[in-house]
Amino acid sequence: MSIALSRWPCRSFLNPSGRRLLILSLYGYQGLVAGFGLTALPNHFAEAGATVGAIGGYMALVGLPWALQPFWGPLVDRFGRFRMGRRRFWVVMALAGALASLACLPLAGDGPAALVRLGPLLLLHSGFAALLDTAVDAMIIDRVPVERLGQATALTRVGFVTGTATGAVLFAWMIPAHGLAAAALLLMLLGTCALGVALLVREAEGDRMLSLQRHMAGSGAGDSIACCSGASWRRCASVAPWRCSRSASPRKRRQRSSACT
Repeated sequence: MSIALSRWPCRSFLNPSGRRLLILSLYGYQGLVAGFGLTALPNHFAEAGATVGAIGGYMALVGLPWALQPFWGPLVDRFGRFRMGRRRFWVVMALAGALASLACLPLAGDGPAALVRLGPLLLLHSGFAALLDTAVDAMIIDRVPVERLGQATALTRVGFVTGTATGAVLFAWMIPAHGLAAAALLLMLLGTCALGVALLVREAEGDRMLSLQRHMAGSGAGDSIACCSGASWRRCASVAPWRCSRSASPRKRRQRSSACT
């Protein structure tokens, strides 16, 4: 299943402006959720009369998937030969799952009793957010030139910190004023905007905007780094040598090594 929109004015992640837009959007979204779920909501329920133990248990539950984030790495590395981009497939799937969990938040209700229902929903969201973070980091390692890695890392922090501060202030005001359901719907709307950016900015030139089709085995497409030149191979080896050693079969690695020397 695919959508082939060859004339859509998408920008590639290889393009500096497209890269900046995507990084700021995705990490800004993660920050907004952190400000909502880890600052605004605990303060709201503390004022509503929830106990310290209940709030602490809620925050521990929401943060648990981040402790298990390393388990996403092998999945993202091993399965990703999709025509929409090796890492971008996981970015879009993780965002879709995160937004689906946010869509259930209004069903949890309000008041101290809602904290018990909100915890599992935001636990699920944190699982998808950890997958999103893993996939974006992998895309940065694969696609950003070595001389731009510092800038990309700075953008991730700018997006996350700005989003966290904005989310904390915005939702600390909005939840008491308009209710938890309205705040959750606004957060889902902002997340949908981030998903739109992820759909528009392709991982590489020639990638489909949206496709669940996979590259043919042995075609060479979909590898983490296409080593067509010595510079590309050296960049991969210096930034992520484990990806160079595992992204292709031994025969392909020998061919690439002989071509890059």
